[in-house]
Amino acid sequence: MTKGKEEGRQGAAKLRKEIPRQTFHLAYGLLLAFPVFLLPKAYSVLLLSSLAVLGGFLSLHSRKIGLVRPFLERFEREGARAGKGALSFTIGALATAAIFERDAAFWGIAFLALGDSVATVAGLAFGRHRIPGTEKSWEGFAACAAANFAASLASPFRFSSCAIAALLSAAAEALPSEIVDDNLLVPLISAAALALLK
Repeated sequence: MTKGKEEGRQGAAKLRKEIPRQTFHLAYGLLLAFPVFLLPKAYSVLLLSSLAVLGGFLSLHSRKIGLVRPFLERFEREGARAGKGALSFTIGALATAAIFERDAAFWGIAFLALGDSVATVAGLAFGRHRIPGTEKSWEGFAACAAANFAASLASPFRFSSCAIAALLSAAAEALPSEIVDDNLLVPLISAAALALLK
Protein backbone atom coordinates (compact mmCIF):
# COMPACT_ATOMS: atom_id res chain seq x y z
CA MET A 1 0.00 0.00 0.00
CA THR A 2 1.34 3.45 -0.91
CA LYS A 3 2.10 6.04 1.74
CA GLY A 4 -0.68 8.32 0.44
CA LYS A 5 -3.32 5.60 0.67
CA GLU A 6 -2.20 4.63 4.17
CA GLU A 7 -2.38 8.24 5.33
CA GLY A 8 -5.84 8.50 3.73
CA ARG A 9 -7.05 5.45 5.63
CA GLN A 10 -5.63 6.75 8.91
CA GLY A 11 -7.27 10.14 8.32
CA ALA A 12 -10.64 8.54 7.57
CA ALA A 13 -10.43 6.41 10.73
CA LYS A 14 -9.55 9.48 12.81
CA LEU A 15 -12.46 11.39 11.29
CA ARG A 16 -14.89 8.57 12.14
CA LYS A 17 -13.71 8.64 15.76
CA GLU A 18 -13.85 12.42 15.96
CA ILE A 19 -17.38 12.96 14.61
CA PRO A 20 -19.17 11.58 17.73
CA ARG A 21 -16.81 13.60 19.93
CA GLN A 22 -17.48 16.81 18.03
CA THR A 23 -21.23 16.14 18.03
CA PHE A 24 -21.07 15.90 21.82
CA HIS A 25 -18.91 19.06 21.92
CA LEU A 26 -21.50 20.99 19.90
CA ALA A 27 -24.47 19.70 21.92
CA TYR A 28 -22.76 20.31 25.26
CA GLY A 29 -21.73 23.81 24.20
CA LEU A 30 -25.25 24.76 23.21
CA LEU A 31 -26.51 23.25 26.48
CA LEU A 32 -24.19 25.68 28.27
CA ALA A 33 -25.03 28.65 26.04
CA PHE A 34 -28.82 28.63 26.21
CA PRO A 35 -29.15 29.11 29.99
CA VAL A 36 -26.89 32.16 29.59
CA PHE A 37 -29.37 33.53 27.08
CA LEU A 38 -32.56 32.51 28.89
CA LEU A 39 -31.79 33.01 32.58
CA PRO A 40 -30.88 36.10 34.60
CA LYS A 41 -27.10 36.47 34.84
CA ALA A 42 -26.88 35.48 38.51
CA TYR A 43 -28.73 32.21 37.86
CA SER A 44 -26.75 31.30 34.77
CA VAL A 45 -23.45 31.96 36.58
CA LEU A 46 -24.63 29.86 39.53
CA LEU A 47 -25.65 27.02 37.21
CA LEU A 48 -22.34 27.07 35.32
CA SER A 49 -20.40 27.26 38.61
CA SER A 50 -22.25 24.17 39.83
CA LEU A 51 -21.50 22.33 36.60
CA ALA A 52 -17.82 23.30 36.84
CA VAL A 53 -17.59 21.94 40.40
CA LEU A 54 -19.39 18.75 39.39
CA GLY A 55 -17.20 18.40 36.28
CA GLY A 56 -14.04 18.86 38.33
CA PHE A 57 -15.17 16.20 40.80
CA LEU A 58 -16.03 13.72 38.03
CA SER A 59 -12.76 14.38 36.20
CA LEU A 60 -10.67 13.87 39.35
CA HIS A 61 -12.59 10.78 40.50
CA SER A 62 -13.60 9.20 37.18
CA ARG A 63 -11.59 6.05 37.92
CA LYS A 64 -13.63 5.46 41.06
CA ILE A 65 -16.98 6.08 39.38
CA GLY A 66 -17.36 3.11 37.04
CA LEU A 67 -20.52 4.27 35.26
CA VAL A 68 -19.12 7.70 34.43
CA ARG A 69 -15.61 6.86 33.27
CA PRO A 70 -16.49 5.05 29.99
CA PHE A 71 -18.76 7.94 28.99
CA LEU A 72 -16.13 10.58 29.74
CA GLU A 73 -13.39 8.62 27.99
CA ARG A 74 -15.52 8.07 24.90
CA PHE A 75 -15.71 11.81 24.29
CA GLU A 76 -12.15 12.69 25.27
CA ARG A 77 -9.06 12.62 23.07
CA GLU A 78 -6.55 9.84 23.57
CA GLY A 79 -4.07 10.59 26.32
CA ALA A 80 -6.20 13.33 27.90
CA ARG A 81 -7.67 13.06 31.37
CA ALA A 82 -11.30 11.87 31.27
CA GLY A 83 -13.63 14.86 31.30
CA LYS A 84 -10.87 17.47 30.88
CA GLY A 85 -12.36 18.94 27.69
CA ALA A 86 -15.87 19.27 29.11
CA LEU A 87 -14.49 20.80 32.31
CA SER A 88 -12.40 23.41 30.50
CA PHE A 89 -15.39 24.19 28.24
CA THR A 90 -17.56 24.74 31.34
CA ILE A 91 -14.95 26.99 32.96
CA GLY A 92 -14.61 28.98 29.72
CA ALA A 93 -18.39 29.39 29.52
CA LEU A 94 -18.56 30.37 33.19
CA ALA A 95 -15.89 33.07 32.81
CA THR A 96 -17.58 34.40 29.68
CA ALA A 97 -21.02 34.50 31.32
CA ALA A 98 -19.61 36.22 34.41
CA ILE A 99 -17.70 38.93 32.51
CA PHE A 100 -19.93 39.84 29.56
CA GLU A 101 -23.54 40.86 29.05
CA ARG A 102 -26.06 38.29 27.86
CA ASP A 103 -25.86 38.55 24.07
CA ALA A 104 -22.06 38.72 23.87
CA ALA A 105 -21.69 35.86 26.36
CA PHE A 106 -24.22 33.65 24.56
CA TRP A 107 -22.60 34.15 21.16
CA GLY A 108 -19.08 33.76 22.57
CA ILE A 109 -19.99 30.34 23.97
CA ALA A 110 -21.90 29.42 20.79
CA PHE A 111 -18.82 30.34 18.70
CA LEU A 112 -16.78 27.80 20.65
CA ALA A 113 -19.47 25.10 20.40
CA LEU A 114 -19.97 25.52 16.66
CA GLY A 115 -16.64 26.79 15.40
CA ASP A 116 -14.41 24.31 17.20
CA SER A 117 -16.52 21.36 16.06
CA VAL A 118 -16.65 22.53 12.45
CA ALA A 119 -12.93 23.36 12.40
CA THR A 120 -11.97 19.91 13.65
CA VAL A 121 -14.18 17.98 11.24
CA ALA A 122 -13.32 20.18 8.24
CA GLY A 123 -9.63 20.02 9.08
CA LEU A 124 -9.66 16.22 9.23
CA ALA A 125 -11.81 15.86 6.12
CA PHE A 126 -10.29 18.53 3.88
CA GLY A 127 -7.16 19.84 5.60
CA ARG A 128 -4.21 19.89 3.22
CA HIS A 129 -2.43 23.09 4.21
CA ARG A 130 -1.01 23.19 7.73
CA ILE A 131 -0.83 26.38 9.76
CA PRO A 132 2.86 26.79 10.65
CA GLY A 133 3.73 25.60 14.14
CA THR A 134 0.48 23.69 14.66
CA GLU A 135 -1.27 20.47 13.71
CA LYS A 136 -4.23 22.53 12.50
CA SER A 137 -5.09 23.50 8.94
CA TRP A 138 -6.08 26.61 7.02
CA GLU A 139 -9.14 24.71 5.82
CA GLY A 140 -10.24 24.18 9.43
CA PHE A 141 -9.56 27.85 10.16
CA ALA A 142 -11.70 28.95 7.21
CA ALA A 143 -14.53 26.56 8.13
CA CYS A 144 -14.55 27.81 11.73
CA ALA A 145 -14.67 31.47 10.67
CA ALA A 146 -17.36 30.83 8.04
CA ALA A 147 -19.60 28.78 10.35
CA ASN A 148 -19.39 31.30 13.18
CA PHE A 149 -19.97 34.24 10.88
CA ALA A 150 -23.00 32.58 9.24
CA ALA A 151 -24.52 31.68 12.62
CA SER A 152 -23.90 35.14 14.07
CA LEU A 153 -25.96 36.79 11.34
CA ALA A 154 -28.91 35.76 13.54
CA SER A 155 -27.45 37.81 16.40
CA PRO A 156 -28.21 41.47 17.24
CA PHE A 157 -24.64 42.49 16.39
CA ARG A 158 -23.55 44.46 13.34
CA PHE A 159 -22.36 42.65 10.20
CA SER A 160 -18.80 43.97 10.61
CA SER A 161 -18.71 43.00 14.30
CA CYS A 162 -19.80 39.47 13.43
CA ALA A 163 -17.12 39.17 10.75
CA ILE A 164 -14.31 40.37 13.03
CA ALA A 165 -15.44 38.21 15.95
CA ALA A 166 -15.69 35.15 13.67
CA LEU A 167 -12.14 35.71 12.39
CA LEU A 168 -10.80 36.20 15.92
CA SER A 169 -12.57 33.06 17.12
CA ALA A 170 -10.98 31.07 14.29
CA ALA A 171 -7.56 32.54 15.08
CA ALA A 172 -7.92 31.62 18.77
CA GLU A 173 -9.08 28.11 17.85
CA ALA A 174 -6.08 27.67 15.54
CA LEU A 175 -3.47 28.35 18.25
CA PRO A 176 -1.42 25.31 19.29
CA SER A 177 -3.10 23.36 22.09
CA GLU A 178 0.19 23.30 24.02
CA ILE A 179 0.09 27.11 24.30
CA VAL A 180 -3.51 27.67 25.33
CA ASP A 181 -6.73 25.70 25.80
CA ASP A 182 -9.12 26.94 23.10
CA ASN A 183 -12.08 26.01 25.32
CA LEU A 184 -11.00 28.84 27.60
CA LEU A 185 -9.80 31.35 25.02
CA VAL A 186 -12.34 31.18 22.18
CA PRO A 187 -15.49 32.20 24.11
CA LEU A 188 -13.67 35.02 25.90
CA ILE A 189 -12.07 36.43 22.74
CA SER A 190 -15.30 36.11 20.76
CA ALA A 191 -17.47 37.70 23.43
CA ALA A 192 -14.94 40.51 23.98
CA ALA A 193 -14.89 41.32 20.26
CA LEU A 194 -18.67 41.38 20.04
CA ALA A 195 -19.03 43.47 23.19
CA LEU A 196 -16.38 46.02 22.17
CA LEU A 197 -17.50 46.31 18.55
CA LYS A 198 -21.26 46.36 19.23
